[in-house]
Amino acid sequence: MSFPKISREISKEIESIKVQFLIENLELILNRDKCVGCGTCARVCPKDAISRGPVGASRRFPTTEDIIPELYDC
Repeated sequence: MSFPKISREISKEIESIKVQFLIENLELILNRDKCVGCGTCARVCPKDAISRGPVGASRRFPTTEDIIPELYDC
């Protein structure tokens, strides 16, 4: 048996990653319905394993800037 064991489950709203070590188990859960794209998870990750995407990529609804980008490209 090799360690760490890593398993990943993805459902419609939740992404779960489990890391099993010989002594300790960790579980990271991303609930896409609750995520607001604040970046706190990326800042506190001790291994820098989480990074943020492009600015605004996690917004749930388009803004005026998304719909009419040429108004904001000045």
